[in-house]
Amino acid sequence: MSKKILVTYASGFGTTKEIAEYIAKVFTENELDVEVLPAADVRDIAKYNGVVLGASIRAGNLLPQAVDFASRFKHALAKVPIAAFVVCLTMQEDTDENRKIVSCWLNPLREIITPFDTGYFAGQLIYKHLPFSERLLAQLMKQPEGDHRDWDKIRVWAMGLLPVLSGATCPVTGSDEKSVC
Repeated sequence: MSKKILVTYASGFGTTKEIAEYIAKVFTENELDVEVLPAADVRDIAKYNGVVLGASIRAGNLLPQAVDFASRFKHALAKVPIAAFVVCLTMQEDTDENRKIVSCWLNPLREIITPFDTGYFAGQLIYKHLPFSERLLAQLMKQPEGDHRDWDKIRVWAMGLLPVLSGATCPVTGSDEKSVC
């Protein structure tokens, strides 16, 4: 019997949704039964053997739907392997310093759940998709417009989750360390 995995996400403008769908595709190619849903639309997680939760970062904060999801299902999530990923422009440059910054932004989520692994991915910035105030702020901060996602990096991360999500290995509890912020 195939393991059923939930890939859920909190996405502002669709970038995190597209990454969640890509991760689900990688899982499906590797014979996992996957469902992809926005975090706000998940009503029950009892039928899932594992969860991957993705969230966008806005102004140094996780989108609230991700934290709300973790809070609603805190007890059930403690019984299944859960991985998390974040999407933000800070990760355009994957440096130790940027990983520390982004890792700190995950602490509100880590206060609720303990992911066995965490992915840090760059997103995309398309000015015309932003509301005027956000577009103006991005332009003033000289944020480079474009698609900065590294699909190979995302695939490698998703493939690395397969042994735990398929049940071949057990996750090491608390292996995803909190950064010193």
